[in-house]
Amino acid sequence: MKKLVWFAMAAVVLSIFNACQKSDELIDQSIDAQQQEAVKPDVYSENGYLVFKNIEAVDSIIQMLSKMTTLEIEAWEKSMNVISARSEFEQLFSEYENLSSYEEFLSFKSRNFEKLKFNNSDTEDNSINYPYATIHFLPVLNNKGLVKIGPSLIKYTKENQILVKNGDINALSNLQENIDNNNVIISTTLKSTTVDDFVVDNFPDYDPLGRQNEPWHMVSGVSKRRMINELVYENYRTYLGYYSNGYHYELGFYVYFQQRCHKKTWTGWNSYTTKYYFDDLKFKVGSDPTIKYDPYTHITSPDRKTGRVRLAKYYITTTLYGQNPTPPSLLDQRDLSLSVKTSCQGFDISRAYYIEYAEHSGFSSAPGNPWPSTSTPTYE
Repeated sequence: MKKLVWFAMAAVVLSIFNACQKSDELIDQSIDAQQQEAVKPDVYSENGYLVFKNIEAVDSIIQMLSKMTTLEIEAWEKSMNVISARSEFEQLFSEYENLSSYEEFLSFKSRNFEKLKFNNSDTEDNSINYPYATIHFLPVLNNKGLVKIGPSLIKYTKENQILVKNGDINALSNLQENIDNNNVIISTTLKSTTVDDFVVDNFPDYDPLGRQNEPWHMVSGVSKRRMINELVYENYRTYLGYYSNGYHYELGFYVYFQQRCHKKTWTGWNSYTTKYYFDDLKFKVGSDPTIKYDPYTHITSPDRKTGRVRLAKYYITTTLYGQNPTPPSLLDQRDLSLSVKTSCQGFDISRAYYIEYAEHSGFSSAPGNPWPSTSTPTYE
């Protein structure tokens, strides 16, 4: 009888031990799953768009892509399993380049009016561009204008930035309700896809041929090329999340020097791919020290449809308290100054010409602080 009791007790102890062991295994598995969920990469894809840990990860990837060839960018996008805004634009651009008459161009424009930007104010300008009201975020958008940064989903349209704070894509199909409960913020200050909305100056007084108020520059002896140079900025607003009883945001703006070149064909002036060039560049924001590049070391872009050099990023973080606070306003533009010698392939690089924009007192005679070696700007 004692043996039976001992065996029964041993069986109970063993079953309890096994149950505890299995419970521990389940707990361990649960912890592993939570850890794997917590330790996600800085960038991955979901639902067909890219997801970034934070705005710093976005900047890092955009800088990485700026140094890649087209084939390398295509390989990276394929590895991320997204159909990017870039890949859709390139496919349409290939079709655009093969058009053989003005009638075909009009048909192409009619078919792709929503997918592309056309210049409707100039009948001779038949160039095409992306249909999104952003400059900086273009390299990381999918073909629906979507990207997720931190907890929030961002959608760019032709006129707006739509920010969904909780990241739920379903909020885009029910905007008004989500605007009312402060889950969606629409930046209506972005008015159209034309870059003119962001232009600080397009240097009409520095045309090499001496034409007045002509931002599209030409040079003597080159009749089928023209180039526009633009000092541009772009505001952004990202939501960092709700913690410490407050709504946390980052507000900022990027400053760029941007070049676009056209060639003249049967339809008029058209976009094309070329190499862009600049040298002896000075730039500053407000009263900050002048940033000066080595005047003997020029920068030439890879083959690009637009040459774009990021010059600066300015931002602040802010916290709002209360149950449903009004989202913070975008940052105001600061005073900017720029001078550069510039040209592009097909536009006679040997005769780079000088342009300058001085919002305030201009540049100091001293070189000022050099651009940090860890963030030397490249064409994007």
